Amino acid sequence: MAEGRALLSSFVSAALNKLSSLDVNLTPLKKPADQKFLQRLRAALRAVRPVLDDAEQKQIKDPDVKNWLVNLHDALYMADDLLDELSTKAAVATPTQRDPGNSNSWSHYVDDILDDSDEIVDRMRDIVVTLESLVDEKDEFPLEKAAKNLEDLSWRSETTSLLGGSDIYGRDKEKEEIIGMLLDDTCHGKLSVISIEGMGGVGKTTLAQLVCDDDRVKAKFNIRAWVCVATKFDPVKVTKAIIDEVDSSPCNKLKRCKHLEMLPERMQDLVNLQYLDIDGAYNIREMFKGMSKLKKLNFLSNYFVGKHDENGIRELATHENLHGSLCISRLQNVKNSGEALEAKIGDKKHIYILGLEWDLHDGSDDEQTSRDILDKLQPHGELKELSIRGYRGENFPDWLGLSSYLCMTKLELIDCKNCSQLPCLGQLPSLKHLEFVRVDGLERIGCEFYKNSKSFEQETPFKSLESLTFHTMPCWKEWYFPDEFDGFPQLKCLSINWCPVLTGDLPGHLPTLKELLIYECKKLACSLPRTPKLCKLDVSKKMKRRGHQSQGTK
Repeated sequence: MAEGRALLSSFVSAALNKLSSLDVNLTPLKKPADQKFLQRLRAALRAVRPVLDDAEQKQIKDPDVKNWLVNLHDALYMADDLLDELSTKAAVATPTQRDPGNSNSWSHYVDDILDDSDEIVDRMRDIVVTLESLVDEKDEFPLEKAAKNLEDLSWRSETTSLLGGSDIYGRDKEKEEIIGMLLDDTCHGKLSVISIEGMGGVGKTTLAQLVCDDDRVKAKFNIRAWVCVATKFDPVKVTKAIIDEVDSSPCNKLKRCKHLEMLPERMQDLVNLQYLDIDGAYNIREMFKGMSKLKKLNFLSNYFVGKHDENGIRELATHENLHGSLCISRLQNVKNSGEALEAKIGDKKHIYILGLEWDLHDGSDDEQTSRDILDKLQPHGELKELSIRGYRGENFPDWLGLSSYLCMTKLELIDCKNCSQLPCLGQLPSLKHLEFVRVDGLERIGCEFYKNSKSFEQETPFKSLESLTFHTMPCWKEWYFPDEFDGFPQLKCLSINWCPVLTGDLPGHLPTLKELLIYECKKLACSLPRTPKLCKLDVSKKMKRRGHQSQGTK
């Protein structure tokens, strides 16, 4: 029955064409009552035709619609048989019965048939009554009417990839076969097309929806576009619709692809792209060329600076509407501070988390060039978190310690191997988390760490800091504290790990400290600070202790 129902639209169109060829409305018949049956048949066919396409789609999920189509199918077949019978009798009519030169003779002959055959009239009446009953019944279903110009098959009812809350049965095998093909990685990056073929109404759209909504497919393809294609379609318009659908979708299918080395070509053509997440794809060598064309982009997780002008750091200049977080990597590819300035990092007012990274194993720029570049990458004053990794300079630009960064809560300096002096960070009023990792060149932390000599107003150093970490500092020997030092009043966790040559003392009083972690500090021999709220003390056996004055230690 599915095949028959798939042809319902064709049956209706064919029946209406046969009725039109009879031309009964243009010729007075002998019995007006019989003539009205043909008129009522035409009206019933026209009434059901606009909803057939939608009904054929919904029958897969709605058994009531399916039964309605079965009954309609039977009635249309009977109507088609009757009209064929009328056409056959007319075709075999004698010349005297049907004058080829008389436009009205054909209609008069049909009139004669209806006069002579009560059986045909009775069949006509039954068919019309049945169809009219089905016309009334269709209003009980939420069937949508299609385009008015039904003879033009260029229209098609719009669908989406969403199935709604209905349960679908009987498609598990086909669904699994298609999903298996989609998840098959043996295509080696080549474009694959999977077609679902069949007559209208057999459930092709529903099957595609089932596949698109499957969690496995969602996990595999983070970009999924659903585009409705007409029976008569324009390839250019269809291609544009697909591109528009992709452009308006978040692009995060590349996220955490750790083996990915190159981004797809011609991504710059996705001019409506708004979201690009490639976080975790750290092996990408460089960005695609023409990044500046994506003017609608408002989120970019990472930017890998390339060696060419078309994918260099200046391509970021036009992206003033970027929001959230941004990590700029491969900064060794920036040729000079002028290029860094042209990136306009300070104009990106909606970036609140910023990462600046140089590759450790590429020493293409010298220490002074690195410092000049970092100086020109100064972010806006409302930045909340900053991470600097792989920086080559011996010291940091003055902007890094400015107290004007009122909102900065987190700062990380990692793998800054040439650094011999830390910036003045003690006057950052909101800084809560501070971490130093593998700052190999640092030997001493002095007064410059706590107060900025260029600032007239000096507050308690690190007044908001809650966690402080030093990790793998092979040359760090001394941590200096001024007389009557009152810094770190809010510090809750202090961690010092793998600092093998550190000597001297720790801060004398840490009133809010709850965790003190010291590991692999072989030369550190000191009194532990006064810590009335200490809950966790973890000191390696390789640290020399001269005793401690902590209170409340557990």
